[in-house]
Amino acid sequence: MERLKQESPDPSNWQLMDVQELGPYTVLKLKYSIKLHNGEKILVYRASLAELMKQRHLDPHFGGEVSTGKRDRGYHYPIARFEPTADGWDDALAYAARKQSGRR
Repeated sequence: MERLKQESPDPSNWQLMDVQELGPYTVLKLKYSIKLHNGEKILVYRASLAELMKQRHLDPHFGGEVSTGKRDRGYHYPIARFEPTADGWDDALAYAARKQSGRR
């Protein structure tokens, strides 16, 4: 259990490595202080970068609207995660563009 705790990212301790906004969607590449995948996460949010920066805590786990069907007092959770690679970044951008266009 302790090992699992060590590998779980601290939502308040991250570094922004890359960002792309596509309409109401924001794709982030974040680096957390964990060893798994070098701490890197590629996440897609249905929120603007400004909204995400206001909340300061960016939990890479699904929650709120995704798991319960309702939002947690305006807190934004990711709607998708991708492998932390160049291909994963491209896939995340393609996903956000597809969502923005209304295609499924």
